Amino acid sequence: MIDFSEGELQRIQDELYRSGYPLEHRVAAICRAAIRGPELGSGSFQHRDDGYYRRLPDDTWEHVPTPFLSYPAWPHADSMWSAQRVVYRDTRQPTGHPAVWREVDREATFQCFAHVGFDDTDDATISLETQMLIECKHREQVMLVGFIDDDRPQTVFPILSPLAHTRLIKSIARQIPQPFAHIPRVIPSALEKKDKTGWHSYKENLVYNAAGSLYDYLTHRWSGWAGHEIHPFLHEQGLWQQVESQLDSPYFSLGSWMYHHVTEEQYRAFNATHAQWNSIPPVVLTVPIVCVDMPLYQVSVAHDGTLGELMPTQAMIVEERVQAWPTPCLSALVPDQVGYRPTTAAPVLIVHRDGLMDIFCRVATWVTAWHEALDEGRADPSLVAAWPLEEALWNAYYLHRAGIHDLDDA
Repeated sequence: MIDFSEGELQRIQDELYRSGYPLEHRVAAICRAAIRGPELGSGSFQHRDDGYYRRLPDDTWEHVPTPFLSYPAWPHADSMWSAQRVVYRDTRQPTGHPAVWREVDREATFQCFAHVGFDDTDDATISLETQMLIECKHREQVMLVGFIDDDRPQTVFPILSPLAHTRLIKSIARQIPQPFAHIPRVIPSALEKKDKTGWHSYKENLVYNAAGSLYDYLTHRWSGWAGHEIHPFLHEQGLWQQVESQLDSPYFSLGSWMYHHVTEEQYRAFNATHAQWNSIPPVVLTVPIVCVDMPLYQVSVAHDGTLGELMPTQAMIVEERVQAWPTPCLSALVPDQVGYRPTTAAPVLIVHRDGLMDIFCRVATWVTAWHEALDEGRADPSLVAAWPLEEALWNAYYLHRAGIHDLDDA
């Protein structure tokens, strides 16, 4: 056993903190607490707006201190939770290229089921999932300052699903507000403190690099979702031939075309022979997060360029430009979220570790709103009945756009 001096022990601890693992361990603990809630032991507990209380034998209530002021209230019906490190193989490498393995520090997912079936679609179920992808970044003597950016439209985080373009999912997406509306959207600037000369611009593209890693994983998961063939029913009914003849028009909208040309009889015919109500398509609400333990500040800029006061914050939203995003995932990305803009930015939530639990609470509210909008017959039955044929038409459309299918041989 080595006998270390106090100075050596301090330097060893400093180096271990610089590894970044203590931050990753803290984030993992927060994820577990978000899943399990406050582990208060046995007894009767009650949650109020001002905390948790335990019933005493004399029927009075005693305040119970907890590590966090509030915990997520997830929908409990048929729910599942996981939080783990993800290692995945980059499948976009050329044939014969050595395998490239990539990593996401933490993927925290929640899944529940919304039963949307009606008389003709009794088994219709949708899996509602949240996917919080977390990259941890520990830097010493560094702070992040965000210039508040009010000029852009509201930031919308990706919602991904094989049903992304169906009227059912688009109608729900328009109803439910984003969970981060009051978190400032900023243009980030990192500053580093040097011993003798004070604060200077930090050269590492910290947020940009983390965003690239998170969206690389999203692209890995969701690109090419449209499958590999056009459904035979579309040819049998002459639907694809009608669509194909108009695809080169800059004014063509498949959604509008379906509204005016696909009949109720065709929806029913497709459902009678081809609808797979026993399969459960996912709707995934994704939140890419960069979790830090460095100070976060926001600052406003007046019209004359004057800077306002530096204000501490626990979270801010940054929109980065990520290579190829969202083009590889357009077939699975709810279209109202991107407005078909080819240069749509990739939103990232920068969160201090002490504000991470609040983000979980917001996401729980988000998925609960989706569950309440879809579950137990609350969705429009005509839109539920229409989704199988609509999904088939959108798959064919994106197969055509991607050039995966040889239409001359169809």
